Amino acid sequence: MSKKTLFVAIIPLLAISLSGCSSTSSPSLDDYVSELGYEDGFTILQWTDLHWSIETDREEEKRYLSAAFEAAKEASPSKRIDLLMITGDLALISSKSVLEDEFSFIRSLNVPFGVSWGNHDKQGTYSLSYLDSLASSGQSIYKNVDDDVHGRSNYVVNIMDGNTVKWQVFSLDSNSYEPSGALYSYDYIHDDQVEWFKEESKDVPSLCYFHIPLLEWGDSKNDTTGLKSKEKWEEYEKECPSPKRSKLFEEAKKSGVQGMFCGHDHSNDYVSTYEGIVLGYGVKTGKELYYAHSSTRDIDLIGGSLVILHDDSFELKHVYTQDADGYPSYTENY
Repeated sequence: MSKKTLFVAIIPLLAISLSGCSSTSSPSLDDYVSELGYEDGFTILQWTDLHWSIETDREEEKRYLSAAFEAAKEASPSKRIDLLMITGDLALISSKSVLEDEFSFIRSLNVPFGVSWGNHDKQGTYSLSYLDSLASSGQSIYKNVDDDVHGRSNYVVNIMDGNTVKWQVFSLDSNSYEPSGALYSYDYIHDDQVEWFKEESKDVPSLCYFHIPLLEWGDSKNDTTGLKSKEKWEEYEKECPSPKRSKLFEEAKKSGVQGMFCGHDHSNDYVSTYEGIVLGYGVKTGKELYYAHSSTRDIDLIGGSLVILHDDSFELKHVYTQDADGYPSYTENY
């Protein structure tokens, strides 16, 4: 098993386990479910890796995110966003006041939103229960069910056409490292999460959102039959997938999953099809902890990713918003 390492010399990291809480009674499958109404063109916006820290210029970032949100709405056929999915690393070396400001802004967008935790969200001066309280506020569909399943952001949104489940949108916690000094290794989506996913899955089309890419993202690069959009691959940033192969992909092929979307690798934003499933990076959202801070790098790979649902298929668009002003947005269709 390969180990990814990171040396951090800013402040000590919080050594907190991310495993689900122990429970005295078993939750029902319904405890993990939220419902939203379906209509053709239902649009999901994915944001990822915002990385707000104690040094973030929050007003500038809010101006940028507002511009990125409006650009995504304009790129949507319906001119609206029906669900915002944020795939981790909202924070890095952060504080309560920073996160309160960030989630206050997210709530101000006035759309249902969900969060899948990343590997940096827990680095800060707050508890995991505090993160849960913020992520559960407002129009949130986030759930952290008191169970024995690994992770804190395993839940599902059933997109309903009347009384019928038309689509399912899954959030899975790809789990964080267990810090040991300045070293850490990435975790993966565990077997008990895959069993939970299997039990929740209906016989309908579905999508999965999580933070750290599966090893299948790398496998797809050797598949000559699928779509390989943008061809960025490792041009900007080395891939950092989970260190252990999860059973999720094999189960997803049996369960109606049409697409899986992650973040984590920042300037990697390619899309592939692999064994019948679309594997996509989202678009790094905002310039925090991004190469745009360097004069030698372009800033065109920031923005958001759109999924537009139809009865039994979906469209995918990447919306690149370089800045709050001065640079226009542009959209790539897949």
